[in-house]
Amino acid sequence: MNQRVTRMRFHSRYAGPENAISELSVEQFLHGAWAPFELTVRSPGFDIYTYSALTCQHTYFRLNCAEKGLLLTSAIGEIAITLADDWKMLGVRVEISAKLKSGIATREIRDYILDRMRHCPVSINTCPAENDQTIIHFVD
Repeated sequence: MNQRVTRMRFHSRYAGPENAISELSVEQFLHGAWAPFELTVRSPGFDIYTYSALTCQHTYFRLNCAEKGLLLTSAIGEIAITLADDWKMLGVRVEISAKLKSGIATREIRDYILDRMRHCPVSINTCPAENDQTIIHFVD
């Protein structure tokens, strides 16, 4: 069985106590290189799905950080979805690395944020894959 991986990433900057997005760029990995991604009416369906999953994870990450008093300066996040030949999802890996403006990311806070990210509407409506993984990092 052959596999394929679809990948997208974002770079974001934030402002204010709710970690509102002040700058955002999204890229898609195509033909061995990162290229800008813009959502349009002509975007392929699975690209839209991948973008929605990444956006949902990003939203739950930044809002739950704010809820727990973690103010962010910037973040980089990536989603990688591994697919079988028939497009069945075999695994989803989300990794976000954020630069803290203020707050302390304790183990308890990290676990809370990770749990909340697993409850974003896109994630809870996706069949769980055996190899799903969500990782978050904070740097001061």
